[in-house]
Amino acid sequence: TFYIIHVTNPGTGCSTMDTARVTVDSLPVANSGQSNYLVCAGKKIKIGATARKGITYLWTSSPPGFISTSPDPVVNPDTISTMYYLTLKDSISGCINKNIAIVTVNVEKPPLVNAGRDTSICTGQSIQIGSDSISGASYQWQSNPTGLNSTVAKPVVAPTSSTSYTVFATNNAGCISFDSVSIIVNPLPKPDISGPSRICGDSAQNYSVTANPGSVYQWNAKTGNIISGQGSNAVSAMLNYGID
Repeated sequence: TFYIIHVTNPGTGCSTMDTARVTVDSLPVANSGQSNYLVCAGKKIKIGATARKGITYLWTSSPPGFISTSPDPVVNPDTISTMYYLTLKDSISGCINKNIAIVTVNVEKPPLVNAGRDTSICTGQSIQIGSDSISGASYQWQSNPTGLNSTVAKPVVAPTSSTSYTVFATNNAGCISFDSVSIIVNPLPKPDISGPSRICGDSAQNYSVTANPGSVYQWNAKTGNIISGQGSNAVSAMLNYGID
């Protein structure tokens, strides 16, 4: 912008003029991110925006206690509502601008979610995990290995291998809690009976399977009797037509 001035002396009628050029710099954009933020109690939140070259930043707060020169600081307010004041300055023009971000702490606590107790099942079995639903809460399950994607509080799962399940519970205020449970899948034993497949008449015969530590054995003969060894991996049986 140009300014021109004319000065005239009334007594002599003499006059002169001068000009001045004034550059108007725009104010730097004071971006506080949002004007209002909502955060769950005890949680941190980032305010502000990405830094811009040539701009210096200063954050203060009310209630006082917070000071930062970051363009996007992380805050952890301990009062229900805190005002964060942003002052920024253009290092070239010297122009200053201001803005405010209000962070409100939601005092509603996240739901106390319970994924259940760690346990084990056998291959082919299913099990219910989780706990009773909480009023006003929504649920999202994930698993590792992947495969479960459920929104119910107590889903029934049938993992084919040992799996960890995690549930995220969100209340009406958007506050989230989570918990995990591990389900161990044990393989089924594979007995392979050793012993004669043909016999002559009624005679005692010996049959066995490979011993598996911790296993419980139950022998049954379709026709005949178990003479000894019931409960172990090897028995003697009196048979007519074989053994199951």
